[in-house]
Amino acid sequence: MAVKALSTDQSERDGWGQPLRVHLGIVMVLLLLAIAGSLIGFNYWHSHAEAVHDASGRMRIFASRLLDRYHILSDSSVMFTELSAISDAFAQPPPHRLESKIEYLKSIVVRSPETDGAFAGYPNGEFIHVVDVAGSPEWQKALNAPPRTFVAVRLVTVNDGVRLSSWRFLDEEGRLLGETRKKPTNYDPRLRPWYAAAAGRKGAVATQPYTMATTGELG
Repeated sequence: MAVKALSTDQSERDGWGQPLRVHLGIVMVLLLLAIAGSLIGFNYWHSHAEAVHDASGRMRIFASRLLDRYHILSDSSVMFTELSAISDAFAQPPPHRLESKIEYLKSIVVRSPETDGAFAGYPNGEFIHVVDVAGSPEWQKALNAPPRTFVAVRLVTVNDGVRLSSWRFLDEEGRLLGETRKKPTNYDPRLRPWYAAAAGRKGAVATQPYTMATTGELG
């Protein structure tokens, strides 16, 4: 009888042990799911916050650029734009009076704090662009400009139907610090919003902010 009782107690313990292991397993699974859910939720809200922060930053830049457009239309920089339209230096594309073009566009950049670049495009697709490297970390990074670069000058020329682009880097006194070799490019100023807005019109025009082709920033 004693042996039988012992066997019965052992059976009862075994009977309780099996459900207990199942319950513990379920609890462990639920804990793992809870932890995983918390991590997923944290990552979602972290990414969401970063996305909102990034969007807010771009909206601030967008608003700043809109304000710049207003200033450009209302201050003395309009005078520079209108003068360039009738200046003999810009009557023909580079290399015609290239140094005069560079000096004139450089003066726009220097005298207009809200302007980080000035450029001119031509009906044949040629292009000259002077950018403020000293005052723009974005341009400095995009161009990998040499130390002491004040402005950079981009020229896009067309030779036998081939579009070639090159950059030259100047210090504050206009001395040449370096230049890149001419390389084929697909850049065509005639396809840019500013050219389309100004083509065939007289006087100053302003465009909506758009993504700059080189830096990727709003301009």
